[in-house]
Amino acid sequence: MKKLILSILLMSSVGNADVLELNSSNYEKEIALAVKNNRAFIVDAYATWCGPCKVFSPIFEEASNQLTDIRFMKIDVDENRNLIRVRSIPTIILSSKGKVTVREGGFMTSEELIKWIKDNR
Repeated sequence: MKKLILSILLMSSVGNADVLELNSSNYEKEIALAVKNNRAFIVDAYATWCGPCKVFSPIFEEASNQLTDIRFMKIDVDENRNLIRVRSIPTIILSSKGKVTVREGGFMTSEELIKWIKDNR
């Protein structure tokens, strides 16, 4: 039983390699790379203390597994106040062709998120 619990904890702490954590050391480089490669990207602006953000995180990661043509990134707004400003969290920012296409604040289900992305590309 202890091994099972440890395995679950380890798996949940690893995170999804498909979702890149943005910070002050990689923000400009990663955004510029996505724009240069003409790749659509989506950013989840969150805070570690935010309950809806914690619930939304696995939904965002699952969407990254389904929509592999879009670069999924996330950023902690408290740790990176100099990089991003949002009015509410979670906030999702979708960018295509180097321009912010749309922003949406608040929680979304998996189905709503995927539909929102497809509708706003």
